[in-house]
Amino acid sequence: MTLKKIRIITWLVLFLFISNADNSLQAQIPGASLGFESLPNLRELGGYKTKDSLSIRRAVLYRSSQLYRLSESDKKKLEALKLKYDFDLRTTREREAKPDEVNTSVRNVSLDMLADESEEAYVKLDELTRDPKRRSTAIGGGTAEAETAMKQIYCDMVTLPSSKTALSKFLTSLAQSGSSPALFHCSSGKDRTGWATAVLLTLLGVPKEQIIKDFEKSNDYILPAQKTVIENFVKAGGEPGIMPAVLGVKAIYLEAAFTEVNRVYGNMDRYFTEGLGIDAVKQKAIRDAFLEKK
Repeated sequence: MTLKKIRIITWLVLFLFISNADNSLQAQIPGASLGFESLPNLRELGGYKTKDSLSIRRAVLYRSSQLYRLSESDKKKLEALKLKYDFDLRTTREREAKPDEVNTSVRNVSLDMLADESEEAYVKLDELTRDPKRRSTAIGGGTAEAETAMKQIYCDMVTLPSSKTALSKFLTSLAQSGSSPALFHCSSGKDRTGWATAVLLTLLGVPKEQIIKDFEKSNDYILPAQKTVIENFVKAGGEPGIMPAVLGVKAIYLEAAFTEVNRVYGNMDRYFTEGLGIDAVKQKAIRDAFLEKK
């Protein structure tokens, strides 16, 4: 074998090693996409560190978008997660239109967070996107209005009885033995799922800064998939910032929810106990179930 061929083979082996290492590293990054083709925003919460330097256990908690129209390869990958629970935070209309595609062995739990919500806020958002040119020129601050509407939705998720009931059942279920691996999701996996994730990570003791970073990661997977929709909206005369504000997430949305918690309950601890009815015993059960021991 010539020296040239040896060099070529050596570089090829090295390239394959680095590629595999990068894939492995990506899989170990907390909050990173698991690489599902039809579920780009399916991510796990394992690996995040708490304020007490504990870690959330791997392969037990997943957040996602709706489990609908999955590719065959993704169905197999989803089965490989060996889920026991699928918590669906969507409305009845959403579930009936796009039912989850999970194995019959998975317990599907319907938790409609917005059952008590009027559709006024969503009608306003629909108006912002339906007639791009008119809304952008007439409103002037179209993006600001969209952001205001989104912040109100997040505040509503703190105070709506249906949202509190859904999150209470979600956390109570996680406190039960044998509840994991568990996956929870809404439609695109960013708003209802985003607040549910923030609530859960807060309970587990993850720092707020990290919770916000995890929240914002949805943009990395959702907005690229909506590129054509956003471009068409702008071409039709829509203000460029409106669609990313509605289809993506912003830290100000999550901050609005935390601010609402403080306004109504004083702090997150009282929100857990008084708002969601999750007492100290249940909170400890959740932490014991999902945090690695020192």
